[in-house]
Amino acid sequence: MEALKASMFVGVSAFFRILFAQQLSNSFDLKLCLAFCFTALAIYILDRSFDYESNEFVFAILFVLLSFVLFSSFMPFIALFIGFLYSKGVKGFRLKRGYGVKNLVTALTWGVNIAFYSKINTLIIVFFTVKSFIITLLNDFKDTGSNIK
Repeated sequence: MEALKASMFVGVSAFFRILFAQQLSNSFDLKLCLAFCFTALAIYILDRSFDYESNEFVFAILFVLLSFVLFSSFMPFIALFIGFLYSKGVKGFRLKRGYGVKNLVTALTWGVNIAFYSKINTLIIVFFTVKSFIITLLNDFKDTGSNIK
C-alpha cells in the first residue's frame, strides 16, 4: 500500500500531462488520459514495489489491465515491461544504471507512448519528450546515488 500512496502523484501528473497535450492540439479523449494515468501508476508502483513488498506488484498489474480495458492496446504492457527492465532488470541488465540513461528512458517512454496513442501534433510530442528528459535530469541530481545501486 505504501507504493500506491507514493505513486499517486505520478498518476495524477500523467493524467494532466496528456490532458494538457490534448488541449494544445484541440482534442480531448478521457479514456486516453485515464489509460496514461493507470499505466504511469503501474510503472511507478512496480518500481516502488521492489523497495517495499512484493505483493504491491498486484496493483501494478491491476492498473495495466485497467489501462488495457480502457484503450484496448498492448502498449501499456510494453510500457510495464520497460518499467520492469528499468526497475528490476533481467540478468543484471537494468535501464536504471548509468548517468542519463534513466532520464532518456523516461523521456522516450513518454514521447513514444504519446505519439502511439494520440493524434497530437509532432511538435507537441517532441516538446513533452524534451521536457520530460530535462525535468527527470534535474530531479535526478538529488538522488543520483540511489539510482545506480
